[in-house]
Amino acid sequence: MLMLCIYAPATKELKILPTNINTVRMSLVIGFWFDLVSNDYKILRIVIYSDDLAAEVYSENSSSWKEIQVPNTVQRFRPCHSECVHIKAGKIYFDGERDLLSFNPRNEVFEVYQFPKFVGSSKRSHVLDFEGFVDMIFNEGYGSVYRLRTLDDVCGKVSWTKKFNIDIDLKMDQIALYLDGQYIVVMDHCDGSVYYQHDFKKKEALTPLGGFDSVVKYNESLVSLKGFWRQE
Repeated sequence: MLMLCIYAPATKELKILPTNINTVRMSLVIGFWFDLVSNDYKILRIVIYSDDLAAEVYSENSSSWKEIQVPNTVQRFRPCHSECVHIKAGKIYFDGERDLLSFNPRNEVFEVYQFPKFVGSSKRSHVLDFEGFVDMIFNEGYGSVYRLRTLDDVCGKVSWTKKFNIDIDLKMDQIALYLDGQYIVVMDHCDGSVYYQHDFKKKEALTPLGGFDSVVKYNESLVSLKGFWRQE
């Protein structure tokens, strides 16, 4: 069985969540947010089995999961990474093999956005939060033509808007996070994955951060919730 938990880095408190998921022949992606309307911490759990996809939302207030309807248009989505980005506009995004999946916590609706037509099998970064916009870096031509594009919705028409070119010498799938003007890069070594900090504009050398399973952005909170216990 798979164990899920909520961990608060600022207070070092932990809560193990109820779950009945069997890890055999499935993959899992997670999204986390604070619901201002209901004053509740919530988690989106997407479980991908061999043939279908299921989704549930966990409420900290009720300490329980509820199933979320997954439309047929989303059933074919297959994630590339377990990480997600939570954009200021309120949506959560996951990047997949051929498209981008979004989840709107307010109405609990999924949407799928196709990558630009020119992408095909070209290399691309993880989905990133670039200054409040959802974006990705794409290899758009022969050699090292890399462009950062944001996903924009103008009057109901969604498109990938070019922002600027990036001169890099890295594989696209190594770029995992954009944080305070720096890109966080992950590289696989024989003894595990190591994360590095890099400023593409200054073209500085990679600065090692250490070995982790994944990296995400978060806002520190000193809130202590019922059922949490301190992890020493």
